[in-house]
Amino acid sequence: MILLLFFLPTLFVFGQNQIITKNNPVKNQFDWKKYSKKNGITIEYSFQENNIKSGYKSEYLVFRVVNNKKHSILVSWNFSANKISGKQINSSLSNSELYFEKKIPAKSYVTGNVNKFEKGPLVIFHQFTDPNYKGKNDLFTTNFKLHNLTIK
Repeated sequence: MILLLFFLPTLFVFGQNQIITKNNPVKNQFDWKKYSKKNGITIEYSFQENNIKSGYKSEYLVFRVVNNKKHSILVSWNFSANKISGKQINSSLSNSELYFEKKIPAKSYVTGNVNKFEKGPLVIFHQFTDPNYKGKNDLFTTNFKLHNLTIK
C-alpha cells in the first residue's frame, strides 16, 4: 500500500509529457516552428488536433524542447498570450498550470501529448475544431510569449 502511494504521484507527474532520446527514430508528422534556439537548446511549437472518441475535437499549442547538449539541462518558463478579443491569458504569470520546469537528459527532447487527459504546460488549449461546436473561438494564434525563459 505504501509503495502504491509513492508510485502513483510519480506516474502522474511523468505521464503528462514524454522524454525521447534523439537516437530513436520518430516520425515528424507535425509542422514544428522554432520559438527559440540558443546554446544547443531548441524550443519549438506546433498546433495539433486531438484525437478523442467523445466530446469536441480541439486544437492545442504544443511545445517541444530539444537538448542537443552532451549533458542534461533544466528548462523553465511562464506562458502568457493575448487573444484576438484582447483578453490576456496569465498576464500576471501566476498560473501554475502554465509554468513549465523540467530537467531534460542529454541528446533527447521532451514534448507534450494532446491525447493525454492531463495535458500539462507543454499542451495549451487553442480552439475547438469540431464541426458540432457552436460557440465562438477566441484565438491567440502565435501571439504568445515564454516569460522568464531559463536554461541551466
